Amino acid sequence: MGVYAQTNFAITCTDNKTAKRVAKILRTQGDVESGNMYGRDIKTIGNDVFGFADSGRIQNLEFQCRAIWDAVQNLDGVLEGNFPFLSEADGLYFERDN
Repeated sequence: MGVYAQTNFAITCTDNKTAKRVAKILRTQGDVESGNMYGRDIKTIGNDVFGFADSGRIQNLEFQCRAIWDAVQNLDGVLEGNFPFLSEADGLYFERDN
């Protein structure tokens, strides 16, 4: 049995154009059949992209958040991703390697 966890994540970009590219990637590359989702309720506000992800196991949510970050981290203009977990776990924070 796992512990349910969820996150309302934010990905910060240098400009709105990059944020829209990130949102498009997250909306179009999710693979529901294999269970690898790139988040739901994806929206942009200014230079930020916001979304929601959840899982019945914290470890699965960590995997999903890493997959989301891996899908966008190498785009020019992507600065950081913040994935705070609502559960007994700590959550994840990513910063772009230069």
